[in-house]
Amino acid sequence: MLRRLSSSTASPGPGGSAMLLQTDPVAANGAAQPMPCKSRVMSDNAILSLPAGLLAGNECYFLLTRNASDANVTTLLFSSLAMQGNDYLLLYDGNVSGVLNPADIVANMSGTREPFLAVFSSNVSTVMVHITSNDSRSNFTAMLSLHGCEQDQSLTPGNLVLLLSPEYSPSQGSFQCKYKVSMNGSATDSKLALSFRNFNLPGATLNVTTDLNATQELTGANHPADVYADTSIELVLSIKGSVNSSQDFIAFVSVISKACQGVKTVNGSGYINFTVPELHPYQQDCRVTVKAASGKSLLLNVTTLQLSQGDALNVFDGASVTGRQLAVFQTPSQPYILVSTGQDLLVRLIVDDSPGIRNVVIKITEQVEGGLYSNSNFTLQYPGSNTTQYYLLKTSSQEEMLQILLESKPENGTYAIIVYNRCTNNVLVTFSPKNLPFPLAVACTEVLLEATWFESRQNFTASVSDTIKAALGSYTITSTPDLPPLCRLTIIPQVKGLPVTEVMLPLCSLVFSGYTSSNLSTTLVSVYYQVVNSVCGGVLPLPSGRMTSPRFPNQYPLNVDCTWILPNTSANTSVLFHVENFSLAQNHSLVILSEGGEARSNFTVEHQPTEDLLYTRAGSDSITFSSARQNNLIGENQVSQGFALDFWILECGRNLVAKSSEFSTPGFPDKKINTSLCVWRIQLPPTENGIVNIVNLTLTIVASSEVKV
Repeated sequence: MLRRLSSSTASPGPGGSAMLLQTDPVAANGAAQPMPCKSRVMSDNAILSLPAGLLAGNECYFLLTRNASDANVTTLLFSSLAMQGNDYLLLYDGNVSGVLNPADIVANMSGTREPFLAVFSSNVSTVMVHITSNDSRSNFTAMLSLHGCEQDQSLTPGNLVLLLSPEYSPSQGSFQCKYKVSMNGSATDSKLALSFRNFNLPGATLNVTTDLNATQELTGANHPADVYADTSIELVLSIKGSVNSSQDFIAFVSVISKACQGVKTVNGSGYINFTVPELHPYQQDCRVTVKAASGKSLLLNVTTLQLSQGDALNVFDGASVTGRQLAVFQTPSQPYILVSTGQDLLVRLIVDDSPGIRNVVIKITEQVEGGLYSNSNFTLQYPGSNTTQYYLLKTSSQEEMLQILLESKPENGTYAIIVYNRCTNNVLVTFSPKNLPFPLAVACTEVLLEATWFESRQNFTASVSDTIKAALGSYTITSTPDLPPLCRLTIIPQVKGLPVTEVMLPLCSLVFSGYTSSNLSTTLVSVYYQVVNSVCGGVLPLPSGRMTSPRFPNQYPLNVDCTWILPNTSANTSVLFHVENFSLAQNHSLVILSEGGEARSNFTVEHQPTEDLLYTRAGSDSITFSSARQNNLIGENQVSQGFALDFWILECGRNLVAKSSEFSTPGFPDKKINTSLCVWRIQLPPTENGIVNIVNLTLTIVASSEVKV
């Protein structure tokens, strides 16, 4: 957004005759000093910042002046920027003297900014700050370079160098920025690591060269992998003229440990071992990039974790430490299974300088299927062998949760899908052909699916008296028939929880061979999931409405706990509940509670609603629905269609239980009521013979009200 300059500074500007400019001060020893306002800055490495005490309406100018023979661009590196209120900073590629050309505006900023780099092509360019209040605390700190867009720094262990792409005006022509970071000569046991936090170069190229004779050309928006070098890394950013100025990257170079950096290519499975001696001179930063074949994902399982306080094992999705962090393991945390999105993972071990042996062993396995998912549905497919595949569903926010629906496709497949709540590492449910999938809600940001498949033909050989472990399916036994007596073969499935199959065999104490036959199709189960803040619950609208179980009229999810609040608007109001549909599974409930927590009704599969519920209340009410998982994970955790519950807040109406009574609308007959519905329910006590007769009911109706009996 372009802000208009105030009339007092539009003309003459800082280049006009009415403006008195100071040249930048230099100390006696030649060191550059911070600049006062209204300065012409001509010294390399000059420091710019705002002086204190600026009043409202003031505008502080700096003219950046460069000899044309020195370089083709001027740069200004901002280490901090904080503009308070309506104060703003304008960076202009030229001398502000009259009307601004929008094409020459490098930046026009308010608020706070992280460090950034500005580039100016004009020999004279302008920095201007406009102050709008007397107590302004706006400020910035920037360093000027008059020798082009170049950065050359030396790095020692424990520090890092920040590299920033430049901001420039739309009229800027083609130019280059060069960055070089070198290792301090004494750090022979260390390496350099280049990591990109942001990367978006649609109209530019970034060439990265290391002392290992490796050059990469980076462009576009794909996040680059980390780059490693022994002693130096050079970057050359080439920006073409007349392109949009939204070229952006933020990178940093850090020092890592040379002895434990590397690339691990996995073919099937393998191990990563980190062993740090008991005595080590300083902090260790170990990084290993793990790569699978194209089209495969990676499964990571920490089998040994011996760390000290202050150490950390980090795992990132992709080939960079700026990628999505999957986990941080520290003493005494318990490691768990991790899954990658694609073919790369990066493992980083940070060890502090305290003495003590560190030992970390990690098993890495390729997966044909499986993977990490965060925003798309997917299909669980048969991988072509009797293997277990892992699928990790992960939300992007700690305040979100997951709602999952699995749909089984083939009926003759043999599989087991175990669903884990990663927040508690507990098994929620196991799905199989005998326990078909149903909706499931998980109050956690991560859910792990462990999918086990069986080959279409699984051979076995055993004696009759043995217990055979095999997949479910149809069995063909080949042996000499018709040998008495009859014997029973027990077949126990390999997946825990599936039912046991017994086969009657006409042989005894003989050896036989056979195979299972389950013709699995390619697609077994489709997984649909939503990321939601809450599955159900909230404050109900007034004066009437409807609440339903999640996903109604479809099956509600397992493992749901919902609470609806019905607020109280005035004293002594009544509420009417009418249950339109009701179908809950075993051990699931719908409870209506008073403000004090008293259960007015508790509906379950054994106690279903048979009539409307009407009562007078003194406060707010709540309605809770629970479809909690039971301990038995197989077969009993089915769900059902759920419920639809209508409600009305009534200004008049109640239950009548006396043998005789009168009732009327409030203020009858003089006062009209605002409500559209009043309900009275007459429930007389039974007589000794169990018969109740209402002998007389007299109604007096005023105006155009409608009465239903």
